[in-house]
Amino acid sequence: MNPKHIFAARTLLARAIEAGNLDASYVDIDRKHRGSALNYDLYDAKDGIALYQQRHTVCTKFGNSPAKDYFLVRRTGRKVSVEQLDAKAKARVVKLAKASSTLGEVINTLTGKAKRPLKAKASANALDDLTAVSAPLQESAVVGVGATSEFALGYPFLVIQHFNLMR
Repeated sequence: MNPKHIFAARTLLARAIEAGNLDASYVDIDRKHRGSALNYDLYDAKDGIALYQQRHTVCTKFGNSPAKDYFLVRRTGRKVSVEQLDAKAKARVVKLAKASSTLGEVINTLTGKAKRPLKAKASANALDDLTAVSAPLQESAVVGVGATSEFALGYPFLVIQHFNLMR
């Protein structure tokens, strides 16, 4: 990222925290690794807009439980506005961030201002596609569905095992 955009994005975050739109980052963990922490990661930045991931982690004796939320922080005149992305957009943001190659592509795609929007790859969890795939298989039954990633091809694919019922 361009250092100018990183500085502007950090300034936007600081102004949003000062205005009370976002909570300040903190770490409150004891020697036994119990407590909580809150931090922000910059995902994308463009002129006047920054996309941040807020990670709130609760640490217990049983392990860590991170909760992630995504925010668009915008400069509107002299003020800063914060828009929290909904649960449906969370997975899309992560996929778009992995697919983006230049600064501002994810923000342009999310806000609908992209001339050529990024396409999020199909999810590896294809349980929604199970009904669409199993309907044409009238002579067979679906035994198991597994999801795996084919790194050589660069896209996830669905593995369906079935057997013939007409034996």
